Amino acid sequence: MIAWKCTAHAAERATSRFGIRPANVEKWITEQMATAKFLSVSPDGKGRLRRMYVNPQVVLYAGIGDNNVVTVRKTIRTAEWAAVVERMALREVRKESVKAYQSERELLRVRFELENEMVDTKDKLLRARADSRITALQARLNALAIEITQIERDLNTVRRSPSKLAESFATVV
Repeated sequence: MIAWKCTAHAAERATSRFGIRPANVEKWITEQMATAKFLSVSPDGKGRLRRMYVNPQVVLYAGIGDNNVVTVRKTIRTAEWAAVVERMALREVRKESVKAYQSERELLRVRFELENEMVDTKDKLLRARADSRITALQARLNALAIEITQIERDLNTVRRSPSKLAESFATVV
């Protein structure tokens, strides 16, 4: 059995949400992880990846490169609805994954077009002689850079959406 460690945040959450005494938190987390199933890898709010495990009582989030549990949450489960909710959740996560994949493809296509336009604009800028033309081309390059940055942000959001949905369902299922 793997000995799991926990961060101060996870210890605080285990104490406040489950009433575990601070001295027993790591032992309790190790016991919970023994019955937990791996659900997915999902990014947190700051973009750091974490592993998500779930058992009937607890959803546990652990770091990628170590056995440190970052936080814990209660699951909400009703026996008679569990199978129905689980099927619905899996179907919704699949739909969200397909939608995210389609959105990602479209965003990548748009980013590719903008990057090509940026290369063409840089080429024109190198050949430009008039100050007004140079200024206009530099302004266009800046606008393209801003658009590409926004697309990168949108890509990160789209890539995170199935994981965030799975996280939400994990607390229920």
